[in-house]
Amino acid sequence: MKSLLLLSLITFCSFNSLKSQSFVNDSNKWYVDYCGFSFETGTSSCETREHRFGNRVIIDSIEYWQVLIDAPNVFFSVPDYYREENGKVFVKETETSQEYLIYDFTAGVGDQIEISYSFTTIQLEVLSVEFIELNSGEIRKMMEVARIGASDFSVFWIEGVGGLRAPMNSERMFDEDVWTELNCYLFNDNLEYSIKDCALTNVDNPVSEEDDLTIYPNPGFDHLYIESNQMDKILFIDIFDLGSNRIIAKQELISPELDINHLTKGVYFLKIIYQDGSNNLLSFLKK
Repeated sequence: MKSLLLLSLITFCSFNSLKSQSFVNDSNKWYVDYCGFSFETGTSSCETREHRFGNRVIIDSIEYWQVLIDAPNVFFSVPDYYREENGKVFVKETETSQEYLIYDFTAGVGDQIEISYSFTTIQLEVLSVEFIELNSGEIRKMMEVARIGASDFSVFWIEGVGGLRAPMNSERMFDEDVWTELNCYLFNDNLEYSIKDCALTNVDNPVSEEDDLTIYPNPGFDHLYIESNQMDKILFIDIFDLGSNRIIAKQELISPELDINHLTKGVYFLKIIYQDGSNNLLSFLKK
């Protein structure tokens, strides 16, 4: 009897552990920033959308989950239907469209992955694999991927969370004029991972739309240079790592040159805070 109870407990824990690591899971919720850059005005703007899975739908005898979004996307759409099988995530744009692979969380370093959506196919290579800890203490696999032959522009996938760029549609992860970025990820409405403020509407800390802000070189090795038409209005800067840990806190910007030599290789987020309380957030890669 004790053996049976122990086996049942192990099975229950294993099931819940596997479920919590699934991307296609009705307990998951994402806040995603949809951003676009206007070449006409030289400015960018972003809108944050909530995504979660709602109804189960049977299409051609296969079960899919329909994604629910709190409002229509401004810049582009995401697939309607998702399913996951053995660590691979597949989508269908509509009930009658072809099925496409958008994630393979089983891949290891050096493996190649072909993802696609609509009429686009992208050949990827896994550059590195690390493990990160979510707020709950759960450990998740994190993969660095890039186009084959173009490793200078890499992005990160987190098992069960998706990409830090274009989490709901990895085909868009290398877009530059129109792009999406993960704001935060929740499981059972508990915040597990965040990069920004995890708010659908940020009225307390509005983004500065007047600043023509760039950082270069990106990727950077020893130094980054900040170029802004509002340098005199910058109050201080923060730098965060992928785990949302503040590496540099409230540092005054004395010169446009920023020393990043002490940072380890990886992706970081540079937050610029202005005197009026507004802010801008840019990502950079430390090589």
